[in-house]
Amino acid sequence: MATDGCFKGDGDFIKSVLPQGKDIEKVFQSEVLKMLKKEGKINQFIIDNMLSWENTGFNVYCGEAIYAEEQESIEKLAQYVVRAPISQRKNVLHTTRRKFK
Repeated sequence: MATDGCFKGDGDFIKSVLPQGKDIEKVFQSEVLKMLKKEGKINQFIIDNMLSWENTGFNVYCGEAIYAEEQESIEKLAQYVVRAPISQRKNVLHTTRRKFK
């Protein structure tokens, strides 16, 4: 999430240029992977492996602005941000036992 611009010292507002997702996706990916490595959640082998995939799973969406008075939109965004990408309840471990002769 980012601001639409900034205020100058004289009170004038300077509107920023809306970035394209692809313009900042690599930076976002790099910062997330760096943070996960620093926290000990992943190592360089995992990072190198992920970066070799055709689709690393990182995506940056630059959509319409949401303003303070749009409470319903803010609520939907907040629900999306805190939602786990994978449901733990729906994960099932399947094992197969084979008898080898």
